Amino acid sequence: LLFSILLVKKYGLIGVALGTLIPMAFIKIVVQPVYFCRLTSIKYTEYMYKFYKTVTIVCMALIIPAVISLKYITPDFVHLLVIGSISLIIYMVLILFFVFDSSEIQTMRDSFLSKFYKKRGATAQ
Repeated sequence: LLFSILLVKKYGLIGVALGTLIPMAFIKIVVQPVYFCRLTSIKYTEYMYKFYKTVTIVCMALIIPAVISLKYITPDFVHLLVIGSISLIIYMVLILFFVFDSSEIQTMRDSFLSKFYKKRGATAQ
């Protein structure tokens, strides 16, 4: 709140946004990882390696859709849907292959399958 009040005078609404961003980024990048690592006994270096690896892969996954959008986007819902779908597929493939390990993929698969079978079983009765 203090940052927002100080920055609003000079930068207006952008200052309010920056005043919110600065402390939130500090909490998410510095305080939360330290707290989480102490709580779970995970090494801080291991946590940060995984964090930065994931951020790098996510940024790479967003470059291709950004380039496609800049070149081909038009004010048309069909183009928007196609580019959004391509972006989703690229993002999911990169995340599945480079971020998640096999146990995490298995956990997601089990979760989705159990929800599918619960819904299917409920409608069959």
